Amino acid sequence: MDNQENYNININDQDNRVLIINSKKINNLETNNSPLINKRIDYFDYLRIFCSFSIVILHVALQNWITSPIKSHEWKIFNFYNGVVRYGVPIFFMISGTLFLQKNITFSIMIKKYIKHICINLIFWSFFYALKAKIIYKYSYKYTFIIFLYGHYHFWFLFLICALYLITPILKEITKNEIIFKIFLILNFIFGFLFHNLLYFLSYYSKDYYKAINQILAKLELNGFLEKTLFIFFKYKFNDLKYRKRIKEFIQKLGRLTFGIYIIHPFVIEELNRRFKFNTLSFEPLYSVPIISLITFLISLLIVYLVKLIPFINQYIF
Repeated sequence: MDNQENYNININDQDNRVLIINSKKINNLETNNSPLINKRIDYFDYLRIFCSFSIVILHVALQNWITSPIKSHEWKIFNFYNGVVRYGVPIFFMISGTLFLQKNITFSIMIKKYIKHICINLIFWSFFYALKAKIIYKYSYKYTFIIFLYGHYHFWFLFLICALYLITPILKEITKNEIIFKIFLILNFIFGFLFHNLLYFLSYYSKDYYKAINQILAKLELNGFLEKTLFIFFKYKFNDLKYRKRIKEFIQKLGRLTFGIYIIHPFVIEELNRRFKFNTLSFEPLYSVPIISLITFLISLLIVYLVKLIPFINQYIF
């Protein structure tokens, strides 16, 4: 143990970088050249891009899912895509949790910096979507205000991420205590994996039992085993990859734009349908969902990129 080097890690969430300092030479930092590495967490960028696209697929698949007849070919395809890409948002929570749990942030900074940024985007884009609904569908001012108040359907994530920021100090204490952390992981495995799979066995004997337990689990939000398998996979397969500098910079820039893609992509989906009648029922759903998702992703990416070029606004929006 005496021969091993200890490291102090401080993560900056804004640019996803990790500052690693050799702790044995911290005392001599002012006078000596201490090893200092400004290292970006590569697999976070890959996860952000991967999950952003999965969320776009999810919302594209849901476009005509409700209105399609159950058991029809279209409904089955939409339902398939709907079921296989639901890991996106939970992994975004895991990324935020990982970053925040490894750095010391006061409650005041959490409010003034991170929650403030989320709230500005929430207010601005809720107004944007409400105004769009008012202009296009001629809603009353009262109903338009209600739309603004509740936000667009995908903004539930912004409300929940604020709650995650607020409880981060509590979660951090859990990770500090090895025993409590192990208990937390065990309970998560039991309720998130074992219970979930036992439901399928119960359904063979009683659908009432299945429905009751499934409702409890849904309220507790304890499912998420796939999200954890994927998170670990990207951590070990997409971290510290060796490739050209320009490609690496491109991946990093794309990773920084994913929050904006999440905000704006429903607008793109709706406008493609409203203006061009281009939706998942325009042609074979098996192909329309991924194709429209890719087009939506690229258009959203372009919009966010252009907005980020505007001085002053780029500091607050996206």
